Amino acid sequence: MPGVPQVLLLGPVRVEVDGTDAEIPPRARMLAARLAVSAPRVVPNDVLIDELWGEEAPASVRKSLHKYVWELRSHLGDGAVVTEGPGYRLAAGTDIARLDDLVAAARLAMAEGRPAEAAPLLNEALDLFRGRPLQGFDDIGFAADEARRLDEVRISVEEDLAEVELDLGRHTAAAERLDHLVAENPLRERLVAALMTALYRGGRHAEALAVYRRHARLLGEELGLEPTPQLAELEERILVHDRALVLGSPSTERETAVSSALVRPVTASIAVLPFADLSAGQDQGYFADGVAVEVIRMLSRLDGVRVASRGSSFAYRDSPLDIRRVGTELGVTSVLEGSVRRQDDRVRITVGLTDVLDGFQTWGETYDRALDDIFSIQEDIARSVMQAMSVRLETGAGPRSTAPSTAAYDLYLRGMHHFYRGGLGYTKQAIFLFEEATRIAPNYCLALAGLADAYSFLHLYYEPNREYLLAAESYGERAVGVDSEMAETNASLGFALGAAGRYDEARVHFDRALTLPGGTFETSYLYGRTLFCAGEIQEAANMFARAVSIRPEDFHAAALLAKTLAAVGQKERALAIQRRVYDLVDYHIRLVPDDARALGDGAVALVVMGRVGEGMEWAKKAVAADDSPMPYYAASAIALAGQTEAALDALEQVIRAGWSHHDFLKNDPDWTSLHGHPRFEGLMARLG
Repeated sequence: MPGVPQVLLLGPVRVEVDGTDAEIPPRARMLAARLAVSAPRVVPNDVLIDELWGEEAPASVRKSLHKYVWELRSHLGDGAVVTEGPGYRLAAGTDIARLDDLVAAARLAMAEGRPAEAAPLLNEALDLFRGRPLQGFDDIGFAADEARRLDEVRISVEEDLAEVELDLGRHTAAAERLDHLVAENPLRERLVAALMTALYRGGRHAEALAVYRRHARLLGEELGLEPTPQLAELEERILVHDRALVLGSPSTERETAVSSALVRPVTASIAVLPFADLSAGQDQGYFADGVAVEVIRMLSRLDGVRVASRGSSFAYRDSPLDIRRVGTELGVTSVLEGSVRRQDDRVRITVGLTDVLDGFQTWGETYDRALDDIFSIQEDIARSVMQAMSVRLETGAGPRSTAPSTAAYDLYLRGMHHFYRGGLGYTKQAIFLFEEATRIAPNYCLALAGLADAYSFLHLYYEPNREYLLAAESYGERAVGVDSEMAETNASLGFALGAAGRYDEARVHFDRALTLPGGTFETSYLYGRTLFCAGEIQEAANMFARAVSIRPEDFHAAALLAKTLAAVGQKERALAIQRRVYDLVDYHIRLVPDDARALGDGAVALVVMGRVGEGMEWAKKAVAADDSPMPYYAASAIALAGQTEAALDALEQVIRAGWSHHDFLKNDPDWTSLHGHPRFEGLMARLG
């Protein structure tokens, strides 16, 4: 801008006054670059000295800093570098601020369906890059980090522009742009999908398929993953010459052909959606949910089928249903829907199984029976689903109920309904209902395991209390004593012992759970968290990777996998997983907009991807849920973004809400930069 001094970082670092390069010594230019990275925020003197001089700082370093500030002011004007407290802030213009403005405007235009307006904004954003960001200062820590961030921003802008060009029908231009981008970034699935689409629409079908095969091979070799269901579906549509792929609406193509989210199912897989409550009083929602969850539990205990998590499936509760879209987004081959009508001692359950690929129902049934038959109904549903999906059951391996009576089962379902809702009040209500169930049936192992889990969560998230830990352990031991051959009982006891810091004892029960039917996602996930708290970070990463392979649609397991990979130095792989986390969360929050944990996970992913401004918006929204401990992950995002005091404010908020994961915080790499900070150490001491 004429008359406004500019600090330019998107290439070799330059300082311009009225469009002319200012002749500034290298150390002063480095200072300008560091202030520009944080503009318009203040950078404390100690941070500037540490990052610009490091261990080589001379005794007179503060005089040198003042000298370089004077040199900048002499070239840019006194008002360009402002002294605030024990630090400085840059009041000049920067190309990265202009970049942020252009990208934000372009993405708004894209979201509102105005691709023709987005295209020039994105092109202008890309024109700001004059080479490698901060070139010339590559060996300086802050510059290297910012250069990586800005390069990630550049690639994401290229991805956006490719989508816009496809929307506008500029297939040849898109293919040319995408070809070199995919060569530089062969694991970025949005780019791969966009290139496949551009090539197909340009009549280059064989090349589009070759791009998919090459990507699938590299993905397996580098990350041990398979292509996303969206990408696999795109390959299938190319193989059958799907006319809609050429003529489809831009919004549909963006959702199904370009975004990336899940791992393609390699075995039979199913999502069980929440069953509708059709009871006259509309007061049996907990029972309808419980029937669906019990079917999920039964199916999860069987080999040969992958079952989407309750959280992922139930996110569709209030959404218009397109079964093929649901199946694609959750990475499953079949979807089970149902309804429940309960009246007095009768229950009527109607279910239907739909094949995702062709949209046709493959099986359906209506059960109109006495309420006491609920267990056999659920077992029959699970068995019939397996038969319809051509999953072979081994002798004696069929689904079975573990409830001793309908009265105890009803109380257990009510308890789980409250437990899943979360929060202090609901968790305590769940405990009351589980205890009522065990009064009727003292050996009801799932109710005992539910009590162990509820008391563990009560301690870790809401009211830190040693008595809760003792109760969790006691109920876990009772559950294992009733049925030591059940994965759920061993995992609950393992989690309770881990919550108490008894990690070696917890390992025994988790290892046992992994060998038992049903010892799949939940066991792997809880074991991973326990190992992370124990400081066994690589083992935790392995366990989270196992959980993600079982339920790739679970964004939080993927987020924890990325966190642990970053902690053990696998930064590139962690970044690749974070891109998937963002895609998963981006869709999830359209269904559940105020999910604080999802927003926090997405905020971390955005910050790691270099989209810090967007990440902070998501983090602020999560932190606004001030009655919940879930904004911990939003606090982590704020810490990663370098906003120390705001991050500590958010951390203090979740600790006040009852969050008490001392060992988790100690080992969380997102907070490493704050170790030694007096306020952070004080919060650690409060947890300790």
